[in-house]
This record gives sequence, C-alpha cells and structure tokens, in this order.
Amino acid sequence: MDHESVLGVQDTESLSALQEYIAALSHPDTGIPCQELVSGIKIFTGSSAAHWFIKNMEGVSSMQNAQVVGQRLISLGAFIEIQGGTTFVVSSTAYYQFCVTSQSRKVQMDQDKRQVRSQSLGSFSHRVPPSAYQGLSRYDIHMAELPW
Repeated sequence: MDHESVLGVQDTESLSALQEYIAALSHPDTGIPCQELVSGIKIFTGSSAAHWFIKNMEGVSSMQNAQVVGQRLISLGAFIEIQGGTTFVVSSTAYYQFCVTSQSRKVQMDQDKRQVRSQSLGSFSHRVPPSAYQGLSRYDIHMAELPW
C-alpha cells in the first residue's frame, strides 16, 4: 500500500471508519489519556498519543510510525497543537486537544465529507463495530500495512 493511502478517506466506508477512529482516540476511558486544565479543556501530550497509537493500532510499532500517524491526524483535523502549531511532535512537552466534542464530531464530519474525501489521507480497516470500544486493544484495530 502506498504512502498516500495511509490514514486516508477514499469512500463512505473509509469516512465511517475514520469517524470510529476519532471516537476511539477521544474515548474518555480507553482513548488517549488526557489531562483537564482549570478551564475544563482536556489536553494530551504527543508522547501519550504516540504510546496510544503503538498500543492500539496494528502496523504502528515505533515512535517514528506514531509520529507519522499523529501528523496525518493533525492534517485531517482530528486534533490540534494547543500553541497553534501544525506539527505533531512525540514529546511530553507538546500538548494537543481534540478539535470537536464527541457529540458534534459526527455532525461536523458529515458536513465536511466532501472536503475530507478530497484529501489524500489513507485508509483504515476495522475488526470491531463502533459500539465495541470498551476495552479496546491493538488486536481490535487493524491499520493497513504501513510503507516503512
């Protein structure tokens, strides 16, 4: 599989899979561990995200792979760097937050469907239905073979 198809949205099925991945990433119990700021905003570190990618996504087995996945998810709009940067860094001092709440995520993704599909972001492959994210493990998510 070529680099352009990694983490991309090629069709309606892939868009649905992308929505499921974002839900898994931001799940309060099984997603990327977040810290809550005094203002109530939940943030996470690049290091926490990278460890989550390695633990929960097949084909992501190194920090280098995790950095590429994080960068693609930033490009996709799944989360942002809180200082306004556009680069994903695997670091305990780089902070990120999800762009939308879980409740509004599906609505926003449906509205942006055409724009997201036009971007080259890759593909996802799932082994579990969206309702099965409790206790998610690396064997429940399968990421297509990575080009590294």
